[in-house]
Amino acid sequence: MKERRIFYRRLTPAELGEKKTNESYVRFPNDFDYSSFFGKEAFTNGTVLQLNIDAFYNGDKNQIVPLKFVYYINNRNKEKRMPSLSDIFKRYDVHPGDSFCLEVIDDGNQISYSVSFKKENELKLFSSVACYAETLTDNKVNPTPSICNEPIQQILFGAPGTGKSHRLNINKNITEQNSIRTTFHPDSDYSTFVGCYKPTKDEKSGEITYDFTPQAFTNAYVAAWKDLGKPFYLIIEEINRGNCAQIFGDIFQLLDRNEQGYSSYKTTPDQDLMNYIKTQFSETNIKDADVKSGNKMQLPPNLHIWATMNTSDQSLFPIDSAFKRRWDWRYIPIDYTDNYHYIDCGDTQYSWADFLQKVNDKVESVTQSEDKKLGYWFMGNGKEQTEITIDRFVSKVVFYLWNDVFKDFGKSGNTIFKDSFGKFHLFFDSSGNPKKDVVKAFLDALEVKSGVREAGNPDDKTLSNSIDYTKYSFNGENKLSQQVLGEKIVLKYLKQNPNLSFEQIRNIFTFDNSVETPYQYKGIIAKTEDITIERAYIAEQTSSDGVKYKILTWWNKYNINFIIKFAEAQGWSITDEQK
Repeated sequence: MKERRIFYRRLTPAELGEKKTNESYVRFPNDFDYSSFFGKEAFTNGTVLQLNIDAFYNGDKNQIVPLKFVYYINNRNKEKRMPSLSDIFKRYDVHPGDSFCLEVIDDGNQISYSVSFKKENELKLFSSVACYAETLTDNKVNPTPSICNEPIQQILFGAPGTGKSHRLNINKNITEQNSIRTTFHPDSDYSTFVGCYKPTKDEKSGEITYDFTPQAFTNAYVAAWKDLGKPFYLIIEEINRGNCAQIFGDIFQLLDRNEQGYSSYKTTPDQDLMNYIKTQFSETNIKDADVKSGNKMQLPPNLHIWATMNTSDQSLFPIDSAFKRRWDWRYIPIDYTDNYHYIDCGDTQYSWADFLQKVNDKVESVTQSEDKKLGYWFMGNGKEQTEITIDRFVSKVVFYLWNDVFKDFGKSGNTIFKDSFGKFHLFFDSSGNPKKDVVKAFLDALEVKSGVREAGNPDDKTLSNSIDYTKYSFNGENKLSQQVLGEKIVLKYLKQNPNLSFEQIRNIFTFDNSVETPYQYKGIIAKTEDITIERAYIAEQTSSDGVKYKILTWWNKYNINFIIKFAEAQGWSITDEQK
């Protein structure tokens, strides 16, 4: 059985020799158990204990980095450190804030070491030092554990349809293997979140027995403790639709985290939960005896708890301030820059993005609140389904506005429901079907941008005045949207020029400053860490100098010509299939 042991330290200016002493070193905590970590004992060298190891840089056996661990046993502070690292720090361009990462792989017969350095923005440590250990059950050894630079507890909140759940779905660090999802509702309680005893029937004997059945929280808790070297996510959708005080119960106290990411206070679970945890941890190498035995519970630093909530839900429970302060809160604003979707009224199509802008202005004007506004993804349509039918528009959008937003305002003020739209039933005929002429009049009254499909071509979705659905042929592929075309042009250029640094790439793609459009982004390419509108960028790349970045995918009629001209300058042919 292989064991992986990992040590991280965030390096200070003093350790990099930037203070009065010119010594460069890595300091270890005074309670660091070096013999257990390295798998061998140090030897006496005068007044110190010394241990020499050869580590592979990033696991590369062709790059050997000699390291020396020293324990100053006669020093007043009894310091433990790796000294004389100046040349190594220079070789690998290490700066203050970067992290020293040392990994040990021990299979019982042979021990190997790997050293690497993580840039300040690549690794989040909840304190300056972190140590992890895990048992490997197969031969796959990951020399660089995945520790994400993300909040440990956060709630994403905003108006309905702003893409809160979508942001979690597209997060590259969250997979089916390292996440558990649950949804709160008014009937949720401690037993449905943590677990309880339930009857089970033995298939052979037919006897009824009672066993503890873990739920989302307990499953996430156990999984995270069993693999401390990797992040694990507990995702709670619509957290304010349940009574959080009732659902969390005494584990609420665990949400207080210290600088290392562990719960500041341990709790004592009930006997049933204690017994279950004990059986799950019996074969692990968890060092905390109380946690391993199940006698105490403590959240580990790799367990991320993320939640979403709509601020305008009708059936929700209040969240008290004590609960709120234990979370990071991330507001998800309404994004109007997307422009693929349209409301289909047969002979006329209306811009969905423009409708949202117009109606949300009315919502704020009348209600003096942002909580009731609609997000771009209120209808849940993906890019592959751009059409919003009149039936869905009336039954979902108009009904929401009538029933949940404007019902208390009557015909007064600047409400959108007045005169011929003063009653919801006026949107329907006697058979219950939406009236196209009423819906069109409703949208026209809001001055929503509209256009018409060109006659005689049912496949042509180009609107004469607003939305552009032109398709292109490029590089042997047909029917490419503007979004896909722009992405593929950039990717082709990058494939042909793999040795470019990030700054070189950014200097090449600088069209955004010349584009006369309300849709302004950080650039055609942008550092992953700088991106605020995630949906605008896809296809993460890494430049030759190690910078992670993504490519703009929100191309439209305002900026597509710039990337087409770039492609033509490379000698590449692009065909507009509508011409």
